[in-house]
Amino acid sequence: MSTQAELPILSRLVESVAPTPLQPVQLHADQPTIWCKLEYLNPSGSTKDRIAAYILSKAWREGAVGSGSLVCEASSGSTNIAMAMVCAQMGLKFIAVMPDGVSNERVKMIRAYGGTVRLPPTAGWWRSVL
Repeated sequence: MSTQAELPILSRLVESVAPTPLQPVQLHADQPTIWCKLEYLNPSGSTKDRIAAYILSKAWREGAVGSGSLVCEASSGSTNIAMAMVCAQMGLKFIAVMPDGVSNERVKMIRAYGGTVRLPPTAGWWRSVL
């Protein structure tokens, strides 16, 4: 694969991942303003969208992955959701390895993006992915 490869057209969503919007909240005029991060506005709703987009875009540009490559991530949820979304946008295959017992919602989101989910037993699950 060549270096500095152009990202596939489907990844335009990936390139549009921006800093998380902030909303100022001030309950009383004499109190300080609190800035709230609106993570739910990220494309996958995950707090990890930016890191997944960065990792996979950089890997694509450097030729480490390309169309049809397989990406595997071992985490308990948010990173896997974001990686599944970015992989779907870039035409990459994705396997999420998560401990047995994670919420059904996380598993369903990853599968909705086309990812495969592996759920080794919770006890010692990290050893099973090595």
